[in-house]
Amino acid sequence: MVFLGTNETWRWRFVRDGHYHRRFWANVIRYLATLDTQRVTITTGGDRFDVGSSVTVRAQAFDKQYRPLRAETIEIIYRRLGADQPGSVTLKAVEGKEGLYEGAFEPDRTGTYVLTAKVDDADADDAVAEKRIQVQVPQAEARRVEADHDVLKRVASPTGRFMPIWDIARLTEHPRLRIPEGRLRNVRERPYEIWDTPAMLIALLLLLTVEWVFRKLRNMA
Repeated sequence: MVFLGTNETWRWRFVRDGHYHRRFWANVIRYLATLDTQRVTITTGGDRFDVGSSVTVRAQAFDKQYRPLRAETIEIIYRRLGADQPGSVTLKAVEGKEGLYEGAFEPDRTGTYVLTAKVDDADADDAVAEKRIQVQVPQAEARRVEADHDVLKRVASPTGRFMPIWDIARLTEHPRLRIPEGRLRNVRERPYEIWDTPAMLIALLLLLTVEWVFRKLRNMA
């Protein structure tokens, strides 16, 4: 059981491309995960990665008696759905943490990858909790969410009339950005048809009314 007294961990996604957010929740899930049926649990700290980026793989491994595995390394098999040849990555034991192994690999193609591990008994499918990740095309805007100061400067003012918000107090001192004295007026023209006015509609109604009265008085059809 875990008690978390805040609901603001989603903000960590904007720090170091979500590194701390993925690491925290991966550790929480790994802590809460039951090992009654699976002896090897694989985590990657996330479900989506860019092609060519490094995917850190961690595995919590136990032997048949559910004691922390003491091997120096374990082998993780990863297979892209639709591909014939699987790949493998060797995880090394983490010093000071029994049964915990860590390694990394770089997927070179997009798609869904299934990660599993080799075990030393016949019930391999039941002994390992497989992990699935999605590898996608890199997105530059998601990789760097902070504002690009140079780009904003070029877009905002090609002629150099630019000042950052934190220097707004010096606005009157800047020779190019000096605010002119007096009141500024902004004139906007709105063209419209001469017939599309209330006055013209009233005039037409008056003419029609006069014509109707004149016809009634003269008994004109």
